[in-house]
Amino acid sequence: MAESVLLDKLQSMELEMAQVLLALCDKYDLKIWADSGTLLGAVRHGGFIPWDDDMDFVMFRTDYDRLIDISRSEILPQPYYFEIGLAQIRLCRGGTTMFATNAKLPNHNGSGNGGSVWIDIFCLDNIPMVDAHFRKQWHDIFQYDRIASNQEAMSFASSRGIIGKCWHLFCLFFNATKREEKVNRFCKQFLANECENVTKLALYLRMGTIRDADKLPLFNRHWFDETISLTFNGIDMPCPKSYDSVLRSMYGDDYMTPLHSSSVHGDVIIDLDRSYEHVVKDYLSMIPWWKRFWYSH
Repeated sequence: MAESVLLDKLQSMELEMAQVLLALCDKYDLKIWADSGTLLGAVRHGGFIPWDDDMDFVMFRTDYDRLIDISRSEILPQPYYFEIGLAQIRLCRGGTTMFATNAKLPNHNGSGNGGSVWIDIFCLDNIPMVDAHFRKQWHDIFQYDRIASNQEAMSFASSRGIIGKCWHLFCLFFNATKREEKVNRFCKQFLANECENVTKLALYLRMGTIRDADKLPLFNRHWFDETISLTFNGIDMPCPKSYDSVLRSMYGDDYMTPLHSSSVHGDVIIDLDRSYEHVVKDYLSMIPWWKRFWYSH
């Protein structure tokens, strides 16, 4: 299948998933908006950015948590299902495959940037003024999450001093449940506060690239006070009326100027006709034994 035909088919599947998600949010009166490249595509292209391979949405914490509760009981039409991750909710389409080859994947479960074709829903959490106290909080949770989510020997080796290595081992031993609890507690701590700004705290923790709290992207919560519909490949896409402010915050003042890239996730393996489990089995059979071991543990 030619690459352009494959991408067209992938985008068509994602558009169908978006309609399932938006119908569910409408049914339960949940507020949701296009985010990141999906919002940019709606504004700049009236649909997908031509080389985009995913869709992103965003919700405030209250509706986001309601969607998690709903997803545990709502029966979606086949072949769609929800996955609840630490940093995002994913609506997936069974019987399909997409994963990034540069991630510590594939494995037998599917996680991170691997599994069935998906669309992402991220959470906007309240964030107070970035003062000395919050900077310390961010530094501590960032370091904890970096260690607890990284079981590589090199990460252990890079931990300096006896105290650092002991802390690293503690995080690794208890990361399965403690990490999720700790991150969720951190992200939700300002839910009851009157905060002018919001941000995707869990996502930026998962990405592990923003060490300095002062560099966290901030969004004024009032940018989302009103919702408008923009045409996105023939469907109505909910977008914040102040999309210009949101996009300038994310991409800079020249966001209307396209910067072409191959795809959002880089080097990806896509199979839209076979399940993740079958594709991974074939993929693992073609790589060295040591890499199979690494992917499986």
